[in-house]
Amino acid sequence: MSERAPIRILFRVALVLLPLFSGTLLQTVQFPFLGRVENLFWGLIFGFGWFVMGNIAGYGRLSGMLGFFVWPGLICITLFLLSGWLWHKICQKAARWLIFLFFLSLFAVFPFHEGHSSTERLPLFDHILNWVFD
Repeated sequence: MSERAPIRILFRVALVLLPLFSGTLLQTVQFPFLGRVENLFWGLIFGFGWFVMGNIAGYGRLSGMLGFFVWPGLICITLFLLSGWLWHKICQKAARWLIFLFFLSLFAVFPFHEGHSSTERLPLFDHILNWVFD
C-alpha cells in the first residue's frame, strides 16, 4: 500500500458521504442561527429516483421505498466509481475545478420549510421522507 492510499480512500469516501448527507439528511439537522436548510442540488439528485419510480409505477409506497433505498445506493456507487476515475485519470487542473464545483454544490442550500413552499413541486429527497414516513 502506498503512502497516498489513506488519502485516496478518504477522498473517495468523502465524495460519497458528503453528498449523501447533504442530499438526504441535511434537512433534519437544526443549525444555530440558520435553522433547518436543504441542499437543492443534491436533494434533486437523490430525489430524482423517487420521481422516476413515481412516474413509472405510480406514487405509492413501493416507489417511495425504491426511491429511498435503491436510488441513493446507486448514486453512492456511481459517486464512488467517479471519485476513483477523478483520482486516477483526470489532469490536475481539471480535477481542481471538479473538486471546487463539488464543494460549491454542497453549499447550494436554502431554508427548509415544511408544508407549502416554493419547492413542493420539485423531486427533492425530503418529499420521499414525507411520503414514506407519513
